[in-house]
Amino acid sequence: MESESREYHVPQFGELRIPSPETQRDALTKVCVNANDDNRWAEIGGVELIPGRPVVVPHGSTTTVFSASGCVVTVTAAPAVLQNCYVTNSASSWMHSLLDVHHGLEVDRAAAKSSESFGPRALFVTETGSGETGHYIHWLSQYAVRLGYHPFLIDCTSTFGYNGCLSLFNLQYPIDIECGLSFSPGVFMFCGHEKESKPALFRDRLSRLSLLSIEKMTRDERSRVGGVFMNYGGLNRLDVEEADTGRGKEDPIDTLLNVVQECDIDRLFVVGSAWLRFKIFQRAVQRGQEMPGSLLEVGAEFPRSDGFPCKLFLLDGCTTPVGVPHQGRQQWLRYFVGTSTCPLRPTLVTVKVSAIRLAVLGNKDDSAMTTMMPMMDDPNTELPRTDPAAIQFLTVQDVDLKGRILAVSTANEFRTLPDGSTRRHTFSEFEDAVRGAFVKGFAVVESVAPDTITLLLSNPSLLSDDAPCLFVTSEHLHSS
Repeated sequence: MESESREYHVPQFGELRIPSPETQRDALTKVCVNANDDNRWAEIGGVELIPGRPVVVPHGSTTTVFSASGCVVTVTAAPAVLQNCYVTNSASSWMHSLLDVHHGLEVDRAAAKSSESFGPRALFVTETGSGETGHYIHWLSQYAVRLGYHPFLIDCTSTFGYNGCLSLFNLQYPIDIECGLSFSPGVFMFCGHEKESKPALFRDRLSRLSLLSIEKMTRDERSRVGGVFMNYGGLNRLDVEEADTGRGKEDPIDTLLNVVQECDIDRLFVVGSAWLRFKIFQRAVQRGQEMPGSLLEVGAEFPRSDGFPCKLFLLDGCTTPVGVPHQGRQQWLRYFVGTSTCPLRPTLVTVKVSAIRLAVLGNKDDSAMTTMMPMMDDPNTELPRTDPAAIQFLTVQDVDLKGRILAVSTANEFRTLPDGSTRRHTFSEFEDAVRGAFVKGFAVVESVAPDTITLLLSNPSLLSDDAPCLFVTSEHLHSS
């Protein structure tokens, strides 16, 4: 399919929206800022576009080109894509709000640098259906990177990571627009459940990632001053109201406030929901022992359970599509086969069933014990194990694995001794290793036999360890 070029005049604080569906993969969609415009610039997701240099934008999402100064943008794409492109000023108020937040964070970073303390630790939350938290984090984190900071991003959703996992990224370079605005590489921890269904498991996984970020911040000044962005996602109003009447499980707002304390959050941004901001403030007053500030103030403070204050802000809701990695099937296709500009070659690997361990987390009650019998050499067999991350080990006959995605963890049943020999872990050691393991990659089950299992891997070295543990996810990827 032949491509055509068309110029679009973007006004001050305006944006050009480019819908690029999956059906138009035959022709690349390129964006270029006119090099003849002096002091004119534009950006995509907080990444500045270099005038005169075309950039390939990803398919399957709507790309927004924002310009605070106004400029001329040339789009080269298929005619069907050009027909759907349009310029709008509807994001002007939202961008002013974004820049105000960025200015406030920069003031806090300057104070943290002079006092040798931690930079801002900001959590973004919204009511389900009221806006997108990922849009704010996407732009603000890139602004921080452009100023030379290395902030951390903790994603509690699948906006920047993968379904079923919590993600941690140390942002040191601008995002590659051509690769779909990917935040990889990162550190992933398998959860497998939504925060509403298993709040104790969710907090356990999140606290482990938060501890990693704090350890790195103490060693690197750019990370320490850059701070932390946490994408908490949305809270369902029905779940909150049911918890208020005592019919639901743990109050989602209680879970949020516990995360604020455990992860040392000092700024809580509520996107697009005055109701949620009021409920958070109300619950914080009920839990706190000190008199909080007024809710009418901008950046109202409320005391955390540990006595330290946290500021509460309300931001404009934003429903503008953001160019983040694809969700669902497209997300996994992108992981295993890459994109049109960055293709990958996956590999089929056949291993013995006895050479791997399959496990799931949190499928039992929070206080339940593991289903695996203790080993005879385990010195802690008399101690009952109760943990939010209850482990359940499976066999290939216990679950339908065809087309299922498995998360390859860093835990394995053997460890290497200083003399080069290997020794099998005791049961308690192996269980602790599984509970604290990170995800180093993913695999798709192609076929299952009584004694062997065939996996599709993006990197064959993922299974280089002896008896690795693979988490069984609820995600599937079939050939059609």
